[in-house]
Amino acid sequence: MGQKSIRSMRLDELLYIMQLAADGDNATEIARRKGAGKLVELLEAHQKKEELFRNASKNGDLDEVRMYIRRGMNIDSRDPENNQTALMFSASQGHWLVLKELLKRGADVDARDKDGHTALHLAAVSTAPKKILAKLVEYGSDVDAPSNSGRTPLYLATAHNRISALKALIELGADVNFCPTSMKEQFIPLHVAAYNGYFLATKLLVQSGSDYQWKSSNSQTALSYAEEKNHEGIVQYLKSLI
Repeated sequence: MGQKSIRSMRLDELLYIMQLAADGDNATEIARRKGAGKLVELLEAHQKKEELFRNASKNGDLDEVRMYIRRGMNIDSRDPENNQTALMFSASQGHWLVLKELLKRGADVDARDKDGHTALHLAAVSTAPKKILAKLVEYGSDVDAPSNSGRTPLYLATAHNRISALKALIELGADVNFCPTSMKEQFIPLHVAAYNGYFLATKLLVQSGSDYQWKSSNSQTALSYAEEKNHEGIVQYLKSLI
């Protein structure tokens, strides 16, 4: 089959392929199968520019980010491997100025990667400063959004023992007793902290209203998890509350 030029393609074919590109599907491969060689070249060149834009966001290069936006870059373009956006990269790397610029330009705070994580989830497990989490919430990010596996930003901050993020999310109104129904174990963040021996996280969650008597699906409490793992400091602290 000979290659089609863009001019020789039907308008509905061209629009269909471009819509797939906008939705993050592999429009390049579809265009290649249709024999649209010139369109393949254009799509590949555009995808390279999108990659450079996301890399600029990941590296905190504000001038380059602004340059791509001025040239009409899709601000919510997706990484083909993990489905992450420029906003997610800037949040996870703690690039404050880039993150502010992307939000100001209308970046989607509710966008999710392949695991169902938002930019707030990614910021919660990084060393991003509190102001980044606060700015995402200010722009409408759901502080209790569950990922595909049911984990909230607070849950992930606890699991990674990110105390500063944990404090920030609590101050931003995160539910310390959020228990996702999609999780088999029915853990709350306090169970995770106690099981892993994170004393400061355990104490912070309890002081912020976490229910230390909450039982998981296998009828274990934070205390029983701490006893199981021999975390003596946490055991003593939780026993003092009874």
